Amino acid sequence: MKKGHNLSQSEVIGEIPRAGANELAAVEFLEKQRWGDTPACIRCGSVDVYKMADAKTGKRNERFLWRCRDCKGQYTVRIGTVYEESRIELRHWCYAFWRACTSKGVAALEIKRRCQINHKSALFLMARIRFAMPFFSSHVSVFNTLKLQGDWRDAVKKSLRTKKPASGCRKVTARWEV
Repeated sequence: MKKGHNLSQSEVIGEIPRAGANELAAVEFLEKQRWGDTPACIRCGSVDVYKMADAKTGKRNERFLWRCRDCKGQYTVRIGTVYEESRIELRHWCYAFWRACTSKGVAALEIKRRCQINHKSALFLMARIRFAMPFFSSHVSVFNTLKLQGDWRDAVKKSLRTKKPASGCRKVTARWEV
């Protein structure tokens, strides 16, 4: 019997590619996943909140802010998640989550090429995704597949300089497996 995950058959996973089309679609998708139909304040838990809009155009705020009428706090869907304090657009996060959940492995270089971000950002993104989904590590090799290529290269360079084997690093041509 074939072992593996069935995430690719999930309805949510099927919606993620549409969410990666643009930033607004990604934000609305993540808001729906986080709050459903009743958004709530991150700080006080009140449901008396509203989307902040531009006064001139009436369109949604560029930063996709929400405001609570009770505590007067501003917040976004990013607060309290793995994409908090990240300047990477949410559409890139959606694509990376989708690739990580629907394939056996994904490289940071692939994310770099597809999302047109730099390699350091792709490594950061994939490390955060692995941190967010640790329960998959024993079942799926997706998150162990993403052993940071930079870390491995740095360890090998250091071992060549010191003539000692790189501790904790092993080279596997196809994937890093559990």
